[in-house]
Amino acid sequence: MSGRTALSTGPTTPVALLRAGMRGTRPAWVGLLWFSVCEGVPAVVTGRLVATALDDGFLADRPGLGVALLGALLVLALCGALATRQIVPRVARIAEALRDHLVRHVVAATLRSAVAGTAPGHDGGDAAAVARLTGQVESVRLTGAALLRTARGVAVGLVAGVAGLALLSPVLLALVVPPLVAALLLFGLLLRPLARRQRRTVLAEEAIATETAGVLFGLRDVLACQAGDRAADVLHERIDEQVAATRALGRATVVRILIVALGAQVPLAALLLAGPLLVGNGVLTAGELVGATSYLLVSLGPALSSLVHVVGSMALQLFVTVRRLAEIDATTDGARTDGTAAAGSERGTVPAPRPPARPSTEPAWARRRHVPVRRLIPVPPVQAGVRARGLTFAYGPHSAPVVEDLDLDLADGEHLAVVGPSGGGKSTLTLLLAGLLPPAAGEVWLGGMPVAALHPRVRHAAITLVPQQAYLFQGSVEENLGYLTPFADPAAMHRSVRAVGAEELVEGLGGYRGTVVPATLSSGQRQLLALARAHLSRARFCILDEACCHLDPAAEQVAEQAFRERGGTLLVVAHRTGSAARADRVLVLDGARARVGTYADLAGPAPVPARVGVRTEPRTQVGANRAGERLSPLVVTHGRDGGGDRVGLVH
Repeated sequence: MSGRTALSTGPTTPVALLRAGMRGTRPAWVGLLWFSVCEGVPAVVTGRLVATALDDGFLADRPGLGVALLGALLVLALCGALATRQIVPRVARIAEALRDHLVRHVVAATLRSAVAGTAPGHDGGDAAAVARLTGQVESVRLTGAALLRTARGVAVGLVAGVAGLALLSPVLLALVVPPLVAALLLFGLLLRPLARRQRRTVLAEEAIATETAGVLFGLRDVLACQAGDRAADVLHERIDEQVAATRALGRATVVRILIVALGAQVPLAALLLAGPLLVGNGVLTAGELVGATSYLLVSLGPALSSLVHVVGSMALQLFVTVRRLAEIDATTDGARTDGTAAAGSERGTVPAPRPPARPSTEPAWARRRHVPVRRLIPVPPVQAGVRARGLTFAYGPHSAPVVEDLDLDLADGEHLAVVGPSGGGKSTLTLLLAGLLPPAAGEVWLGGMPVAALHPRVRHAAITLVPQQAYLFQGSVEENLGYLTPFADPAAMHRSVRAVGAEELVEGLGGYRGTVVPATLSSGQRQLLALARAHLSRARFCILDEACCHLDPAAEQVAEQAFRERGGTLLVVAHRTGSAARADRVLVLDGARARVGTYADLAGPAPVPARVGVRTEPRTQVGANRAGERLSPLVVTHGRDGGGDRVGLVH
């Protein structure tokens, strides 16, 4: 069975989706219809019994008959209440079956879009899927159950009211039915604009979920680029859109009040005004007039009010939400058929050439948020030597330190690999060295200057951090590559692309003028573009935090060699043995101690933990770019207060 068949959810139109969700619920529907009829019969004869009790009982000096008829009315009301009680479990069976089907539909459609690479979220995921599962599907369940229960009551009330008026006198229909029909027609005309407003509200909720997930996903990049205000502005725009959509939907309440007044209050007023004349001419009896009034007050009026205020809102919300849930599957199918599915995660697989982009329908503020700042930033020369002393950091006041009392010296041109288990502090160390996290104790210097004291623009130009989840924005290849280096020389840009092995990818995207759509790229392709962007930058201190983890080993070696040959200091958080073997030194962080040495020393058959005063001997680095250069030895010394080992570079 193919993945397409295995994940298929069937129909994707709103009506078909609802019908598919109600399969197997026929017994519940039959019971619902039967007990609705049982509930409606007492409502039909209510006015007739009241009229007879007045005309033939109390007004004819026969109070016993009047009391008996009212007693019969009470018994019928109790029978109707018992029938109503049987409605709830049958409505629950229908609603729960629909909810289960929609959950399967949303999960399957989300998996298909993720596999096809057409999901609108970051890293191939659909952030709005959570909103659909926790919000929209649950809304369909609750709204569908309430709608079915209420709409059934409305139908019973309207049918019983009209039938009861006809049972009393056809003249009453001429007074009541025309304004009632006019109100229903006016409400039908209002449904289309109400549906548009309801849809805007649903889409606004999804947009907030998507934007929020995008900001949280790229939070490290947002902080590194000092783009917090821009991200906040984007979220505020989305929230304002939702507020505007909700207010527009709420303003329709005024029109609904007028509709209820036309269909329920106008007939009542007409009946009361024409009542004396009709009774005086013998067209109606006093009892029939009171019975007709009871139909308007007990059946028709409440039914019309519920239809306009409750059923209308619920039906719109249900239809718009189900339509949105159906659209996610249609979007996935359309993306598969038009050839825009993402390429595989393997390096060397490039997306098919895209047709010319249609003019964007995004508002201007949404398009501007992705445009890089096209201006040069004057940056004084900063050397790449890094020094850290007493570096300590914990993620909470009562948490154990992730990095504790760490000393580290990296000479300009040094290549250090950092390895260790998850949670050992590798990524935390990169953030501390890049100045993105303030240490609880200690300080970091770059080229003899404290990193914390550097102007953010100077720090960002001198240090480049490439995280595991590469950040790209929708725009041209040239804009993405030149984000850190405005007005970069095209020849230099091409050299960086070629150095990291991204030439084939750039060609597949249509060249440097081609469009980058992050959702259509695999994780490895995004990493290649991010590596080329960092290689092109002017930063002398480059940090690759598992930035090649989605590349194959050969591509990873090409990229790391490119960064070694560009000059400057390189720190690599390694996830493969080969990456650690290529480094000058290897720093092991396991959460309890820090060990350092050459790869051969640390990968021996029985590596000895570092001890106080133990240092490695100087060695000559063999490499095309640094042949014959003498490196200073790295030494491990005991941390202060027994807090673990410290790593230092002895000059």
